Amino acid sequence: MKRFLSVAIFVLALTVTGCGDKYVTEEYNVRTKTIHYTVKSTDWHRGSDVAGPYLYYAFDEPELTANIINQGLVAAYMRLEGQFTPLPFEDFRIGENGYLYSEQVTCEFRTGEATFIFKTSDHILEPEFDYDFTLRIIW
Repeated sequence: MKRFLSVAIFVLALTVTGCGDKYVTEEYNVRTKTIHYTVKSTDWHRGSDVAGPYLYYAFDEPELTANIINQGLVAAYMRLEGQFTPLPFEDFRIGENGYLYSEQVTCEFRTGEATFIFKTSDHILEPEFDYDFTLRIIW
């Protein structure tokens, strides 16, 4: 019993005081690149998966090398009303008939390509405007 109590007090002390170490790595000579894209409302391509139909547009992007995808950082944003909004993005919309639906915009990366994807919860795929996107690449 005494041993159990000693172990319990030791564990409690570690929990309260903590044993965690912080390890920080600083990297120098970091390179960045920002790339802007526009997808016109009429330029989307139609696709379909088990969840239903969607729209997509794939850009050839030679900056997306295997090294950057595996060891760098790629962040995608949508420019909406002058603001950068990180992807994935989801928001509720009200259609002309007063029907509430959600709109989702995402981005997928693979070597040499960035694909932007547009989905709606009602599966009526009619983008209302041109979409502006930005990729920020750090390596």
